[in-house]
Amino acid sequence: LSFFPGAKIGVLGINGSGKSTLLRIMAGVDKDFSGEARAQAGTKVGYLPQEPQLDDSKDVRGNVEDGMREALDALSRLDAIYA
Repeated sequence: LSFFPGAKIGVLGINGSGKSTLLRIMAGVDKDFSGEARAQAGTKVGYLPQEPQLDDSKDVRGNVEDGMREALDALSRLDAIYA
């Protein structure tokens, strides 16, 4: 498959046709497959699981912050530098 630079695409198909599997492979979540799948350099692949694993001991904010931990840690480091 190929797309125009900057294009945003969707994947359509009937249940069980492999849409989620394709997206997990392209996002690097699934690595156990035969064949070749690679995105062109500079391509961004976003994937949000249909049923994310949430921590029942945390509220919504806590779970969202866990998902954004890397970005929040980077902001904390910047805050420390600018302080």
